[in-house]
Amino acid sequence: MCSTSGVKARALLRKTLEQTRYRIREAYDEAFFSRGKHHELADRGRIGWHPDFEERVKNLIRAARA
Repeated sequence: MCSTSGVKARALLRKTLEQTRYRIREAYDEAFFSRGKHHELADRGRIGWHPDFEERVKNLIRAARA
């Protein structure tokens, strides 16, 4: 069973992936470009995939070093 925040997060992700297509010039709105822009924003820390993303990554790194 999913938590309320998990359900909301999945719904937001689904909506984002379905609705966003970036048009940079006429007749060019390739899906790979939109996905790449999302990854770019995440790489810059402008958006994240989970509210506790940074903490989870730190925990994974700590566990891998142990």
